[in-house]
Formats: sequence, structure tokens, C-alpha cells
Amino acid sequence: MHPDHPASPLTSSRSSKALALPCSAARWVRSVLPLAACVLTGCLPGDTRPVPESFYVSVEPSEALRSGFDTDDGWHITFDRLVAAVGNIDFMWEDTSCNTYAEARYDRLFDFTRIEREKVGTAYGIGTCRVEFRLRSPSLDTILGAGVTQKDVETMRQRGTDRFATDEQVSVMVTGRATREGVEKRFDWRFRRSYEMSNCKAEEGGFITTVELSENGASEMRLELRAEELFRVTAEEESGFHFQPLADADTDGDGAVTFDELSKVEVTPGPLGGTGGEGGGTGGGLGSGAGQPSGPIGPIDIPGTPATLESQIYVYLLPRILRVAGGGTCEIEHRDSYRR
Repeated sequence: MHPDHPASPLTSSRSSKALALPCSAARWVRSVLPLAACVLTGCLPGDTRPVPESFYVSVEPSEALRSGFDTDDGWHITFDRLVAAVGNIDFMWEDTSCNTYAEARYDRLFDFTRIEREKVGTAYGIGTCRVEFRLRSPSLDTILGAGVTQKDVETMRQRGTDRFATDEQVSVMVTGRATREGVEKRFDWRFRRSYEMSNCKAEEGGFITTVELSENGASEMRLELRAEELFRVTAEEESGFHFQPLADADTDGDGAVTFDELSKVEVTPGPLGGTGGEGGGTGGGLGSGAGQPSGPIGPIDIPGTPATLESQIYVYLLPRILRVAGGGTCEIEHRDSYRR
């Protein structure tokens, strides 16, 4: 047998058949290859569904986050870093009017002081679809964006407990400073709440996150990270911005405004206090469900617990920082950190 012609099921010791081997072997290979290809691919029928719309989602910082902004009480606030993960772009599974093809079930970690407009993910579908997205702690395989490192991931994935979260990872890290008339105050805050967001209000009514996806179409939704929302007087949309009460909370005079200090300053009950978290508030969607975390969220839910500057920022203002550009507040659902 020639070494260039390996044995096959058609090989014979007789010389007459050996002479015919090359032709027989070729026929055998031609017959087996399609069968092997069929086994490998499963002989699946082609996808006969119409080509879906490509739904691209991006995120960008607000102008106030990029360049700083002035509060109504005369302070100028700038941000040194704001690190957060955004992702998990999907369509509500219970929507029968939405034919979902693929979703972007991953996250990207950004320092929003270092980016312009960046990709979050692309989902595919056809029909009337309700979009969901998340503000969250980074996953193990998070995609690193500008200004962040693996060390940031490791820091944010360390679990901890504070007054509003138990054994949770960090979802948002924000550092910055406020100045007025030669006085400077610094803030360096860590938040341990992750949210799924949906049903974001549109200016003209309805929801900007309810979209019509057509066959073979392409569209984009722009998300915006609005760090200035952490400094609203209340969670009402028409509320102004302030910093003086936070500056006054720095009772030790070291120039750093901490959550511990803010937890000692009570605020007047109303849209942000007491019954606001129970559904009785009227501002910022706190009574209607928009911007209101579902389920127990911490001590602020306990009847009689006073509202503080800390709870105002952590519970009611934090969920406002991520929204669709040009839209209003979103309905939110508190999500535990992924344990992976």
C-alpha cells in the first residue's frame, strides 16, 4: 500500500481492486463529507423569520457631569470620577407584541468623566417592545471602558453593608468637589444599590422606552448619566439644586462631606420623607411607581424612620442619575448584585 493512500473501508489485498482504489476512495470521500457536515451542523433548516431591527443603545455623560454646574445656592460642583456599570439591554419578556431575537445581556464599566458617547449594546427584535436596562455593579466579565481598570472592578465587586444595602457590591463610585467664595468641600461616595429601569417617561406623554421595531430596520436609544441629580433639593422633576445643607453637615470641618455626617441631618418629610417611600409621595414619581424602588429597600422603609440628607441622596436621588436622553424618570426595580 502506498503511504500516500491510507487504508479505507474499500481497500482490498487483490491487485485489481488496489488499482481502482484512488477512484473508489475519492467517491467514498465525496459521499461521506456531506454526511459529516450534516452531523456537525445538525442539518438545521434556515431561519425563515424576517430580519429583525438592530436596536443600538449608547450612553453619555450629561453636560453638568462633563463640565460641572452651579447650584441654586451658589456652589459650583465638579466631578473628578464617576464610575458605574451600565448594560443588560433587553425587552420585557411578558410582551407578546414584541418578537425578541437577541438581547445584550452584559455590562460595560465606565468612568463617565472620561467618555463622550459610548456603546452599551445592541438588541434585535420586531414589534412593539418595551426596553429595559440596568445601572449595576460590574460583572466578572464586564467590558472595561475609558478611565477604568481591573482594580476598579475588584474594588466594586467587594461586598459590604451600609444603612441601605446588605452584603451588596458597589454600583456607583463618585468623587468630586464643591466650591463657593474660596471654600471647598469634597465628597467621595459609594453606593451599593443596582437597579433595573423601564417605562421611562417621554416629554410628550407615554414612555420613551416603548419602541416600534420594524423588519430590517436600525435605530438608536441614547442613555444619559446625570450626576447632578444627586444634588436636587427633592426628587421632584422641577426641583432645584443645592449644596449648602451638605456643606453644613461637615461638622468636623475637615472639608469632606461623608454619608455618616449626612445621616445625622434630618430633612422635612414630604415627597422624600416618610410616606413617600410607601407610595404616598407626589413628586418625582415616588407615589406613582416611577423612580420608586420595589420591595424593602432599607431603614427608610420602616414607619417612623426620619428622612435624612443621606437617605434623600441614596434612596431617592440615586435612581434618577440614569435615564434616556431627552426623557424623564424611569420605573425602577432594585436588583441584587450578581454572585459570579
